[in-house]
Amino acid sequence: MFYKVRKLFFTSLILLLGSKANAQTNVRQAFVKAIDSTHIIDFERLFTPAQAAKLNETISDFEREKHISICIVTLDTSQVERLNFDDYTLNLAQAWNYDKTDSLPGILIGISKGHRYMRIQNSYAIEEVLSDAETKRIIDHYFIPVFRNDNYFIGTQNGTLELIRQLNRNKESNLKKCQYKTEKLLYDTAYPFAQADKIVAHSFQPNGQYSTIKKGKFKLKVDETVALNPEQSEQLFDILFNLEPIPDTSSIQITRLPARCYIPHHTFVFYKDGKAFEFIEICLRCRNHKTNSSLYVNFCDDAWCELYRFLTDINLPTEQERMENACK
Repeated sequence: MFYKVRKLFFTSLILLLGSKANAQTNVRQAFVKAIDSTHIIDFERLFTPAQAAKLNETISDFEREKHISICIVTLDTSQVERLNFDDYTLNLAQAWNYDKTDSLPGILIGISKGHRYMRIQNSYAIEEVLSDAETKRIIDHYFIPVFRNDNYFIGTQNGTLELIRQLNRNKESNLKKCQYKTEKLLYDTAYPFAQADKIVAHSFQPNGQYSTIKKGKFKLKVDETVALNPEQSEQLFDILFNLEPIPDTSSIQITRLPARCYIPHHTFVFYKDGKAFEFIEICLRCRNHKTNSSLYVNFCDDAWCELYRFLTDINLPTEQERMENACK
């Protein structure tokens, strides 16, 4: 009896493994067939047809402009096991020929709602302009926070747009004049604004001190402080995240801000339930910034002048005469 049960168990296991392997083979074949006609292969049916079309349009426009291809594939739990997800998405990327010399450099974004997991596979050519740390930052701050609210379209849209922005700024050698994006990131879905219930702006004298957060407390000796209202918070968000370089600046005079650091510096601190969790510290003159995390802000040239005007409007001190001359 024991032998028969054990034999039945192993027979069932072999059939199960065989069916799983067949399922993965079928998915791979369907993926390869579909990738020629669309950038969105939604096996898990996370997106409506309109949403998939919107994502496909965004990626197609980017591919035409930058000659970089992006594919988004969603997989359910019947198609791949959680432990094999990384290897399987790499296998799909290789089936797509994303690393061949005669193909465009590619990025595969693999998502599974069922496994609550995702993976971004970058081709070797992409790894030269997009680091693993930058890829992780985009996953952690743009995809995952929105996925946790079961909004897979907005999370995928925001993450893909940030991925495109990061690729653009990494390939950009010089700061350029800015314009507001036609397709803006949304305030209530982008870190750290979406998580914050209070944002405070400070001016301070550097003198060897810099912004720090320890156990939810912001540490810095500041001069002046302004708590931003909702309108000011959205204005700051647009300056930081929705300005982008104008594509062709060959005939545009670029603003050159003073080259050395000035006093005061400024910092924006983000709070949730009374605890500080993020800051963005800036120096308007040397055009540098630092944060509490791996957050990176894309500053095209005009953004610094917009920040100067913003700080002036909320009545924080700046080197007004020098900045007015630079931002005419």
